[in-house]
Amino acid sequence: MNIKKFLLKHHLRLILIFLFLIGIRIFLLQFPLLKNLDLEISILFSFLISILSGFGGLYFLLKGEKLSTIFFLNLIFIISLYLIFIIIELVLFNCPLTEGIFFFPLFVITSSMFSLSISSIAYSLGKIKSFVILFFIYIVLIAYSLVEYYFEPQLYLFNPLVIFFPGLVYNEIFEVDGRILIYTFGLMFASGLILFPKILDESEKKILICSRNYFYILSIFTFMLLFVLSDELRLSTSQEYLKSKFPLKIESEHYEIFLHNKNISEIEKRLINNKTQFHIQQLEKVFGYRTPKIKIFVINSDNSKKELLGDEVADFTKPWLRQIFVTTKTYDQTIKHELAHIFLGEKTDNLFKVAAGFNLGLIEGGAMAIEWDWLENTPDYYSAMIKRFSPEIEFEKFFNNYTFATQRSSLSYLISGAFCKYLIEKYGLKKFLELYREGNFSKVYDKDLKDELNEFSAQLNSFHFSKVDSLRFKVLFGGQTLFERKCPRAINRIKFEARKLISKRSFEKAEQIYLRVYQRTSEQDAFMNLIITKFYQKKFDEIINELNSGNYVNQFNGFNSVYIKIYYALSLAKIGNQKKAEEIIQQLKDLNISSSWNAYFDLILFFIDKPELIENTIDKNFKEMLIELKKNFPDETSILVHDIENLNDLELEKVIEAYKNEPWILKECFYRYLMLGNFTKANSLIETIKLKYSNFNEAYKYQIDLMSFVLEKLRPEKGV
Repeated sequence: MNIKKFLLKHHLRLILIFLFLIGIRIFLLQFPLLKNLDLEISILFSFLISILSGFGGLYFLLKGEKLSTIFFLNLIFIISLYLIFIIIELVLFNCPLTEGIFFFPLFVITSSMFSLSISSIAYSLGKIKSFVILFFIYIVLIAYSLVEYYFEPQLYLFNPLVIFFPGLVYNEIFEVDGRILIYTFGLMFASGLILFPKILDESEKKILICSRNYFYILSIFTFMLLFVLSDELRLSTSQEYLKSKFPLKIESEHYEIFLHNKNISEIEKRLINNKTQFHIQQLEKVFGYRTPKIKIFVINSDNSKKELLGDEVADFTKPWLRQIFVTTKTYDQTIKHELAHIFLGEKTDNLFKVAAGFNLGLIEGGAMAIEWDWLENTPDYYSAMIKRFSPEIEFEKFFNNYTFATQRSSLSYLISGAFCKYLIEKYGLKKFLELYREGNFSKVYDKDLKDELNEFSAQLNSFHFSKVDSLRFKVLFGGQTLFERKCPRAINRIKFEARKLISKRSFEKAEQIYLRVYQRTSEQDAFMNLIITKFYQKKFDEIINELNSGNYVNQFNGFNSVYIKIYYALSLAKIGNQKKAEEIIQQLKDLNISSSWNAYFDLILFFIDKPELIENTIDKNFKEMLIELKKNFPDETSILVHDIENLNDLELEKVIEAYKNEPWILKECFYRYLMLGNFTKANSLIETIKLKYSNFNEAYKYQIDLMSFVLEKLRPEKGV
């Protein structure tokens, strides 16, 4: 292994490649999630270096260089690059190097070993055609992942060229878990079995041909094992494997619903079935056509969804498969939106059944326009609020995929949804479906997109907002996105560890972690959690002093600021300043964020009125706390409203009377009546809602129609 001779002969090529890769790294510093040495950079450089290792290794083999020399220098090349990337990280970002830095060496070394092994095979098969053979192998590997993503339900992918691709970036925590270790170890082992006999052949230690074949057979066996057992090893999720995890199924002519929870009650099954039937019937009226049978998977929890499909943040749809994936708790909020994706996709002519050019503004905006419901109001209302209180935002940018993806998702979905709804109402759904299929706005509408957006923007001026609305806007749309935070992946892993400490009631250790994170990043989320850990340790005076010394008490910047004010108010009540505490919570309630938030503020006001109970929030989890409070205060509606799914008829009447001006809470009471089998009370409640909220917004009218449909389907006979 004459490394010196190799370097003298090829030093210029190696230096150019090395500088090229460093140049790419520097260029990528301008993109949010590619700034830090973590998962995203590791995936990208795994692909780049695996390609360079494959074709570069083959080139040097054809030049007569030894495989052992190429392998050793390849390893040094990767380690040198890794050290430079660490220096860049330390100098520019000062991210915690204990977090996320193992992705790069693990991914890049594994993928480069694999590529070098297949380049050696290509070299053995035929020197002249070796580059064509290697190119074909890469195409097959890439095509396999595309086919897997297309035909299987999962979002994540395992591929030897990138190792692991998560599918969506919005999950904030990715770690080197057991699946990744199994996959990388398997690839390294199998690749080593190919390289080892070839390297030995170059030395004086020749091995017998039969022994060499054993190495190759074991390598093939390892690759086959990873492939055949991929579902069991959680390296993939096939359609068959996914369905095997869903013991119950509801089937109709137009859809199949797969239920993850085998213990679901009959009434819950019927509710899910009837709600789905209603949404599909309504969508058929809107679009004027039916879709082939849709498959809906209702998963127990976010954790189960992440394990099975690779995502825990959002429900999602694969329109080309006509498959929808939701969780039990989010079913009501997202099912119509996901169904809308499938209906929209039926009029496209691309393989993925989405808007032309994968335009996220049209894909999500179109579904929002059909769904037309967000936090108890409509997207045009919130779009008008965004325009009024954040006039610097350019609506046109939300039809650019990069801007759409990197902005706060609520902004992107609401603005694009309101504009798509505007287009449908002005020009008709048929024209919008043409835009969805073609993607060329000026061709479809014979008008410039910017001009139409200006007209849409002018229409939003009909909404009027107050000073209170400006504060509400800051709560709804404030805070930082994943793309705006410093060292987001590394910091989120650290915060995850702190959350685990809180669950174990190790509050002091958690406090120290959040303090370090806050000192490093100035994140409001870290500050909020720092206050919470102090609260759990009953450091009420310390919380008050901390908040009085800064400006956090007066800030409205995302939901974190709301929680900070809540813990500040509870601390004030605990030391006897109940009047100021009540003023703070009443100010929050006056923002009218939503019915559920208003009910939560009522519960906080109850604690402020009885500060001796505040420690209940410290010593017990929320469910345990509710059980005890209900036992001691059976008539307190601010407690009952947080336990609607367990209330009896008498308790429901108390909640309805107390929250008769909160229609979305009344809606929850209606469904609880159905669960109790009290169809008479359910019918009476829906008639009251219809009478009182006949002029309510379009989103709620849809919910009233849904409630009427479900009631009609469930009750034993008409008039009961």
